[in-house]
Amino acid sequence: MARKRRIEELTRRWQERREERRRTQSRDGVPREAADPVRSARAASAFPFRRMTPADYVARHGADMVGFTYDDYTYADAALQAWLEEVGRLLRLRSDRHGGGNMPGTAETPDTTETPDTTETPDPVETPDDSEAQKT
Repeated sequence: MARKRRIEELTRRWQERREERRRTQSRDGVPREAADPVRSARAASAFPFRRMTPADYVARHGADMVGFTYDDYTYADAALQAWLEEVGRLLRLRSDRHGGGNMPGTAETPDTTETPDTTETPDPVETPDDSEAQKT
């Protein structure tokens, strides 16, 4: 039990530091950096932003998302950007209401294999090689 309390304390401290950094950046007008290509591709393929509202996603997975950082970056896809920002906002509201959130059961990137009662699949990410292969 002591180890779990230690992890909870470290998570809480990390969340506080991250929120302070976000507030300072916002106050000082510091823009967020663009997500690198790997993070952008991962976000586009792992999150169901075309099929599920942010509220529904947070209701389903929010308890396991104490380390969500995808909203710390900007994305070229405006729909993905808006969806991730709203998920982040809802998670912060949830954390504030529940006194800091719950401990994660999964990693930050969502598991793209859903439970058998859902038909969700990850959004495909087209690479330049894929589009060239389709032309030939």
